[in-house]
Amino acid sequence: MANSEFKVVYDKKDLTVTVLCLFLIELVSVLIFLMWDHIRLGIFTAAYSFLLDFFILFPSYMFYVKVHGTDIEVRTKLGRKYDFHISEIERVVCSKTYGKYKIFSDIDIKVNSKDLCVGSEMTGFGKLAEYLLEKYKNGEINERAISESCQKELLRYKNKFA
Repeated sequence: MANSEFKVVYDKKDLTVTVLCLFLIELVSVLIFLMWDHIRLGIFTAAYSFLLDFFILFPSYMFYVKVHGTDIEVRTKLGRKYDFHISEIERVVCSKTYGKYKIFSDIDIKVNSKDLCVGSEMTGFGKLAEYLLEKYKNGEINERAISESCQKELLRYKNKFA
């Protein structure tokens, strides 16, 4: 991987579509209350729904992982930032969650006292898998940090999500 500058984020297009759909549903429910002359209930429902949407979706807009060479910068869902060097990685765990219609893959990176979880639904997931494999093979990541099975999963992620 010649270019080791990339960003891992939630797909903003998908989040925007979700926000628009929720907004339309809330607008219809508020209009129904207003048509039945329940103005206070309509206003309360609108305010509650918009706040709920904000607290559910806004953290996804905040989160990112930026890779700059051998340094990784993270902004959490709460907006806190921290960074670390690739050699500080203590453990990389690859996991799968089986949903009803889809398998969700995750890469958990443990650094110092922090735990970074990146999911396959994020843009840049495959690049991160490729980056971790390359740095592991170059000896920049501790040899005990990535297990044999996790290496195979990272290779699969690299090929599937790249």
